[in-house]
Amino acid sequence: MNQDNIQTELEKLTYEINPYENTVDEKKFLFIDLCSGMGGFHQAIHNIKEIDSQLLFAADIEKNCREVYEKNYGVMPYDDLTKINVFKHKKFNAIFAGFPCQPFSVAGKRMGLDDARGTIIHYILNMVKHRKPEVVCLENVKGLKSLKNKDQCGSEVMCYKLIYSVFEELGYFITDRVISPDEINIPQKRERVVIVATRKDAVKNKNIKTNEDYEKTILHTVGELINLRKKQNENKQIFDNDKDVHPRFKLNATLNNYPKEEIKKNEEKIKQHIESYNKKDKTLTLWNKIISDKGWDKLDNNELQTTYTLHTKKKCKKNFKQEHLFIDFLHYKDTTEIPKNLNCVDRRNKNICKTFKDKSDMWNLLYQHHEGFQKFWDEISKKYANEFLDTPLQHRYLEYSGNKDYGSKNTLNDKYCQFRMSGVRIRRGEVFPTLVKSGPMPIIISKRRYLTNSEGARLQSFPGTFQFIGGDSKAMNRIGNAVNVEVIEIMLRSMLMQVFPEKFNTHFELSQTNIIKEDEVKQQSNNVTEITEEDEVEQQPDNICSFILKRGKNKGKQCGKKNCKSKTHKK
Repeated sequence: MNQDNIQTELEKLTYEINPYENTVDEKKFLFIDLCSGMGGFHQAIHNIKEIDSQLLFAADIEKNCREVYEKNYGVMPYDDLTKINVFKHKKFNAIFAGFPCQPFSVAGKRMGLDDARGTIIHYILNMVKHRKPEVVCLENVKGLKSLKNKDQCGSEVMCYKLIYSVFEELGYFITDRVISPDEINIPQKRERVVIVATRKDAVKNKNIKTNEDYEKTILHTVGELINLRKKQNENKQIFDNDKDVHPRFKLNATLNNYPKEEIKKNEEKIKQHIESYNKKDKTLTLWNKIISDKGWDKLDNNELQTTYTLHTKKKCKKNFKQEHLFIDFLHYKDTTEIPKNLNCVDRRNKNICKTFKDKSDMWNLLYQHHEGFQKFWDEISKKYANEFLDTPLQHRYLEYSGNKDYGSKNTLNDKYCQFRMSGVRIRRGEVFPTLVKSGPMPIIISKRRYLTNSEGARLQSFPGTFQFIGGDSKAMNRIGNAVNVEVIEIMLRSMLMQVFPEKFNTHFELSQTNIIKEDEVKQQSNNVTEITEEDEVEQQPDNICSFILKRGKNKGKQCGKKNCKSKTHKK
């Protein structure tokens, strides 16, 4: 890359410094919050009262995220971290980032570091290289630990090991733990890998001399913190008072339940909303009648687990870790009408369809060759099928996911559900399913209503008073894409205890979640550290990850591996 190109790239990396940054106290523990979302890392570090911390700057690509962040913390994040020139900012002690999870998630294409969003980690590692903060904490889906990408030699290597190799090269101890909020009595199943890295010379714990020592110490400390937090959360309040819940969350609400002012403004929209929700309420009532009549134990047998147990175990590779109960027989009035659009296959396993000419073959196979299914269908269809005729098609398909742990056998009322495009998914009632950015929010069947915004915030360990901007869908997007505050706090504590052992007592109390705003932004002249042209040139993001992936200008470079047989680069 010639000098002119370098200058062009540097211009792209230049932002006007936020005046707020000139007001920060450099004596404090300064952190930057990348891919900041609704500020889970920010909240977590401020919950650790032993550390006098302050935000230097944050960044997030989504406008609504930035607006929500400013509303709750008083600082507007930058909009694109790839355009941040870290040399123009004050020195900071920590980098926190919940970098994009879509490239590594089983819900996506799993392209990993080959996905454009997956390259964000390159820019983060570039900041680590050039500013060498004492600590780094990263969060992502647990799929990060099982996904492979090719290194410079063309060999498949685990993604997380490629990332780890960078930290080790830069002089950091590093480890991780897969952790879920339900481990600390927060009722949400949300397994995420949290990576913590500490610069070796910043570790003050004299017992840590190797990465193995660091890993053992961190994981042991995390275990103790989990046990402590689990006890503290035994009586944690998640749900709002039902009397205070707005009728827009309720499935059985009527127009009379809405405030008169809202009816005057949006009567037609409210009526449409009520009609849609009332259909869902009716659907749950009908399914509850079937469950009450037959019981989960009778519904769950080898003949009726139509999709997974009868066919897919032989056809699919490592796709199924548990058995699901599928009931999908209420599309038609009686068995003489074979459904042509039977939704018998999970959307992520479309290869199953290839084993049948069309989906009706599945129906034929089940009905004609399995006496138990035939008898069950004949009995149920006569009794309930007609009641389903005026319900949406996707409401006539029930899936229970819960490893046969049904709780009460004759009711749905102790469970949660989600209305998905593929059908009605029922889950056991002790733990909510993972809240996701674009997925449907859970319904609390016993309360006949959706989870509220404040309840969703509490499931992510934010205070119920957290303020959102926009409608309910935007609020739930923020919640579903956030890191869990208490999970991050535990991992940060375990790491910071090795850096500042004198500040932590072995018998400390974990803090409660409260919103803390940064100091008000003051308009002052920029006061930035001067940098040399050599520093600027060295900051280019390709430099830090040239040994991670074989792409771009890295082709033809020596990888440094012994006995490498690759023809794509020089020895």
